[in-house]
Amino acid sequence: FKLTNKEKTSAAEATATPAATPAAGHATPTSDHLIALAQENGLSPRETEVFMLLARGRSRSFIQQELVLADGTVKTHISRIYQKLGVSGRQELISLVLGT
Repeated sequence: FKLTNKEKTSAAEATATPAATPAAGHATPTSDHLIALAQENGLSPRETEVFMLLARGRSRSFIQQELVLADGTVKTHISRIYQKLGVSGRQELISLVLGT
């Protein structure tokens, strides 16, 4: 029995830990909002895919598996995303996305 990527995503979302979900009182960012942020900051299409997963609290290992990328490639994408968005880490990225 093997799950598809879509089924894996659904299962992972159903069992997400509190750390991977938005704080109380904060709305989950919409895809349109994330795409607009990505376009405004010049993210490539692949960086945008990684950004959308990061912005929803996904781990580097999850992104690696979901997008079928090497760990070093994911690290490079994350580094470039942070640079283009002017943030220094995940917490700043989440704050930017949530507008806090």
